[in-house]
Amino acid sequence: MSRNVSFKKLIPLGIASAFALTTQAYASGFQLLEQDAAGAGNAYAGTAAEANSASTAFFNPAGLTRLKNKQVVVGGTAVFTDAKFDGRQDVSIKIGPKEITHFSLLGNAQGGEFSVVPNIHIALPYNDDVVFGFSVSMPFGLSTDWEENSVVRYAATRSELQVVNLSPSVGFKVSKHLSAGFGLDVQRLNLTLNEMVFTPLADSKSQNKGNSWATGWHAGLLYEIDEHSRIGLNYRSAVQHHIEGASYLTGETSDLSNFSPELNGNLRLPASTTLSAYHELNDQWALMGTVSYTQWSSINSIALNKVAGFEPEPIDINQVTDYKNTWRFAVGANYHLNDNIMLRAGASYEQTPTNDAYRDVRLPDGNRYALALGGHYQASKTIGVDAGWTHLFVQDGVIDSSVTLGEKISEKATTRGKVRNQADVFGLQLTWDVV
Repeated sequence: MSRNVSFKKLIPLGIASAFALTTQAYASGFQLLEQDAAGAGNAYAGTAAEANSASTAFFNPAGLTRLKNKQVVVGGTAVFTDAKFDGRQDVSIKIGPKEITHFSLLGNAQGGEFSVVPNIHIALPYNDDVVFGFSVSMPFGLSTDWEENSVVRYAATRSELQVVNLSPSVGFKVSKHLSAGFGLDVQRLNLTLNEMVFTPLADSKSQNKGNSWATGWHAGLLYEIDEHSRIGLNYRSAVQHHIEGASYLTGETSDLSNFSPELNGNLRLPASTTLSAYHELNDQWALMGTVSYTQWSSINSIALNKVAGFEPEPIDINQVTDYKNTWRFAVGANYHLNDNIMLRAGASYEQTPTNDAYRDVRLPDGNRYALALGGHYQASKTIGVDAGWTHLFVQDGVIDSSVTLGEKISEKATTRGKVRNQADVFGLQLTWDVV
């Protein structure tokens, strides 16, 4: 078999796939909502309107005006994902119309992963009308680890995307009932994409790492109808990342061009809009809801350039994703058991950005439902502790796709099967009012 044929087909598909992995955390695609643990107990309902801690600097900076004391929020969310592929992949190699080899891979693969999403938020009131905020968060991230001998090893093995967001913000009163806010987003993206490459003698390993700095912004409004009811609107801009790094190919047969120090590519993280409402029925009960819209269509394809392989020169690849924009709906409730303990519950539904026409083993994400429970304990006048748990039910991704590359020498890979996904999210958070 030609080394060029093996590399041209399997490396590009593996690298492009890792931008939309089989296991994500709370939101669809690879968006993360886990920016505070309290929200995990409400299925992140009411995020742009509740505004009860410094984490509102991320969800809606206009809500900062509700905070009268200096406050520090420190928390983390543990995400346990479970993804299982059951099926087969058939690969055939042709020279012209003649098939020279054909093989099949049968079985299942486990791709779940444990991840931690940390965050910190700070609120600093300047006066009764102006409050500054600062957040360190992770608005996008994903992680999965298929074994190097699994049935899907030519699509992906170890893959990881982390986007750390540094965000100064300010909220200010426009009138008695209306507040506005604005924040800058300075992002550091780190990307790791590993996969196996088929060759006649032994599989080789492709390892690709890159990073990027980029900036965006977010802005919001909060309208307080009265002391018991409010509506919040928040917008987060798209962020264009230009990724640079290095590409390696190692193995018994990778004795030619196996290193490229000029790996590069582009990824435009989507903009999103969130509308939330919050209402206190009485001293014990509060209800909240959220509708959000994420513009995933900014990721129509994934392109990476200067990828190391068996050819004399690094190659450029482009993988169509054709993501679609998505809606998310969430409802939640708080119940004050007493002066120190509050209980939370919530549920949500979110569409997947993946397009049925391009769903395969690389992009098997499905629509998802979530149920959540949590609580708050006020340990003292200045110290509060929040905990939350969410279970995500993800619709199965049915796989039935074929890809053919090459003309004179062509390679066709057909994948059929099903991917089952689910996840559990556990959050813990400490809130300190500095008085």
